[in-house]
Amino acid sequence: VKIENWFGSTFDRMTTDVLERNDSALATFLKAIESSTDTATRRSLVLKLIGHAHVFAGFSQVSVNDTVVQATLELFARGTYGDYISDKSRFLPLSNAQKLKLQLLTVIWLLEEGVTTHLSYSTLQKDLHCDDWRSVEDILQSGSYAGLFTGKYCQQTQQWLNPVACMVRDATENPREVLDPLVPLCDRLNEAH
Repeated sequence: VKIENWFGSTFDRMTTDVLERNDSALATFLKAIESSTDTATRRSLVLKLIGHAHVFAGFSQVSVNDTVVQATLELFARGTYGDYISDKSRFLPLSNAQKLKLQLLTVIWLLEEGVTTHLSYSTLQKDLHCDDWRSVEDILQSGSYAGLFTGKYCQQTQQWLNPVACMVRDATENPREVLDPLVPLCDRLNEAH
């Protein structure tokens, strides 16, 4: 029990630290972007925002009157690395650090999709567009060090075991996507009483 309590409090503290760093940095960028009237400056600030080491959520809070910039913000809010690879022309050119961040966000997306016990390296390799499993492990370690997710690497079985996200992606723009799946659950709960 003591180990579980220690792990739980350490996990909660790690998640809180990640969220506080995210919110603090995001607030600074939001103020700067909102106060800027110059399109080139706003574009530059957005590029810095998506590349910032501590910002992994909140991209949907930024609104810029530039189709390519807005598409890039949406990509970082809800998209995946595969979305970027499939049509790079729709988005701002990304640096290697920004591509890594999008890969990390893709891992979080995979975890949000309901992965509970493991993710195979082959799945991760495909979704992250990596050449080999070592590249996959490098990405997972980067995310673990950043406090975005945890899990155990098993090279023998080529799986990432017991993965847990410590960060969430931006919520969907359409609340019906979140609420509609809850209706059958509410119905079952009401019937049970």
